[in-house]
Amino acid sequence: MDRDGENCRRFALAVPRRSSRRWVSNTMAQLRATVHYEVRREDKVRRFLDRYANELDRALLGIQIERYWKDDAQFRASFTILLQATRREDVVYETLQIANTLQGGMWTVNGPHESDDLVFECFVNREMDDQPVKWAHLELAEAT
Repeated sequence: MDRDGENCRRFALAVPRRSSRRWVSNTMAQLRATVHYEVRREDKVRRFLDRYANELDRALLGIQIERYWKDDAQFRASFTILLQATRREDVVYETLQIANTLQGGMWTVNGPHESDDLVFECFVNREMDDQPVKWAHLELAEAT
């Protein structure tokens, strides 16, 4: 075999194929979310979460809402979203779509980092804006 054909074969073996099983997760991934809202009443946070769940067309699980201890003008909501994607690259993309639906604009992204687990998270800090979402953190986690 000529030298060029040999190099092409070696390169093709080094690149993981998209259909490879190692890209597929056996467990359902979930997204843990913490969001700070600047509103006066808790019912406004609940309405915002209802609208968000409708836009996503999925349930927000384990919702907990409390007054944020550092700022009396804010509420903090925590919840979980089950992701539909199974391949790692699709999980990252779905997480970015969910983040953009929550709050459009500039998100800070950490990851993706891969070892045995996929590590990926997003932050947004909008304290100077007049939007009700002041801060948010979305973190990818394996479902148990």
